[in-house]
Amino acid sequence: MEVSQKPNETYFLMSLKQLDELYQPIGLDIYSFLNEMLNVNSSNPIRLTENEQVIVPSIDLIKNLSLILKNYLLTPSKSHVIIDHLFFSILFDLSSHLSTNFEKAIFPLSRELQGMESLPERWEHCVKETDGAFGYGLGSLYVKAVFGEKDRQQANELIQNIRRMFEKNLDKLDWIDEQSKIEANRKLKQIKQKIGYPDFMHNKSKLNERFDLLIRLNFCIRMIYFRYIGYSMNENEYFSNGIKLLARERRRSLLKFRQQVDLTE
Repeated sequence: MEVSQKPNETYFLMSLKQLDELYQPIGLDIYSFLNEMLNVNSSNPIRLTENEQVIVPSIDLIKNLSLILKNYLLTPSKSHVIIDHLFFSILFDLSSHLSTNFEKAIFPLSRELQGMESLPERWEHCVKETDGAFGYGLGSLYVKAVFGEKDRQQANELIQNIRRMFEKNLDKLDWIDEQSKIEANRKLKQIKQKIGYPDFMHNKSKLNERFDLLIRLNFCIRMIYFRYIGYSMNENEYFSNGIKLLARERRRSLLKFRQQVDLTE
């Protein structure tokens, strides 16, 4: 199987048909699997073809993974190993949404894998989770309170000055050849400045439109409902809310397929 790899790149570019061939040992229908994931928006279905180009970080990884899955998953006496692994992986990823006992049980592994020295304080965890779920909404409130337009203009001027000085000094360096200088200048001109916050954060209607967010507070019955792309939430169901938010993010990511990249994000 021939696949292309660009010079100085760490990934491989292959067709979906070639990727499907790598998963043949375990009988995985990659077409049906990916098409089912992409068609979460039934009003605008996306159908993949065998010539679709995909990026694969490691071909050897997929080949070896297929062999492992074939050896374990398709062998009744060993299939529980894969099932247990999947179950633990889900539990590990969602441990922060469970009780403290789960976090404490998984902490030794997190310490070895991620270098975590201690469990975060409850308030740190809450801030992180809230920011992850409603980042731009919280960012808009922070910008209004702390970081104004004048501050952003000053920061932009500072970055512009740094870029001008970098370009000026680059031409004076005698240890860099001319071709490298040309490439460095080309990269410098392609850098996009994103200072402080995107422009739409000052526009409430644009902010709500971007996230399809409607917040309705009813303090009488102490319930908070979030209409966040079709997901209703209850303040007393934290784990369920976390799953819904994860599903929302996966859905938003999939709906970006074949869409023009939004450089304001």
